[in-house]
Amino acid sequence: GTNTNTISLSGPGTFETEDGFSVDTSGSGGDGIYISTPSGETGDTVFNDQNASTITGANNFGDYGIDVANDGTGALTITTTGTITGRAGIDAQSVNGTDLTITANEIITSGGDGVTASLGSGKIDINITGEINSAWDGIFLNANSGVTGIEITAPKITSNGNYDDGIRINPNNDGALTIDIDANIYASGPGNDGIDIGGSRSYPSADIFITSSGAINAVDNGVEVEPDATGGDIVMELNNNITGGDDGVHAE
Repeated sequence: GTNTNTISLSGPGTFETEDGFSVDTSGSGGDGIYISTPSGETGDTVFNDQNASTITGANNFGDYGIDVANDGTGALTITTTGTITGRAGIDAQSVNGTDLTITANEIITSGGDGVTASLGSGKIDINITGEINSAWDGIFLNANSGVTGIEITAPKITSNGNYDDGIRINPNNDGALTIDIDANIYASGPGNDGIDIGGSRSYPSADIFITSSGAINAVDNGVEVEPDATGGDIVMELNNNITGGDDGVHAE
């Protein structure tokens, strides 16, 4: 039957679901799945669901369908093939880790981000095979000091909140950052941007290279690069229709 309490796991290691697995903490509270890898660990942390499992977290602030805190230095990989639901979808915090990969089918949230992630170094790779339908940001990423690249693929990302974005990226890395996005983005709430590259960068002289291949339709700006995001060059290659209620592209 369905697990009704949080499934708590300790990394590093590989964790795989069995056929028929599901978890729903909407009645008991908490994350659907919580994985913690402590500081000092060097091995990789892997969660792998190939059984189309339904994973539901509670509808409380701070609860996720899947919540991973990787304080070690290894890579973090999350793979799901079912539906992730809850107040928020997937939280993948790997602030000291090297490389972060998330592959998911469908993510639906009632009051939080679809995917929230932070990485210390390497590359962030997010592949959504179905859809993200999010009450807040569809995807919210923090690229820390050693991150060199971000790649996002999704057929459809919808952000429904107020002043939230389809994809928001805060680049705090100390070198050039390449961002490659292949996603159709619908930012339907007031003040919402399709893609927002955030501000207050710690290393403002580095360049940012942005490629976007999907259609973007946003209430505010289709693509916005905030003033403090970079003091270096901003290079954009936009290969589809971009519609913004304010500007299609806004960069300062």
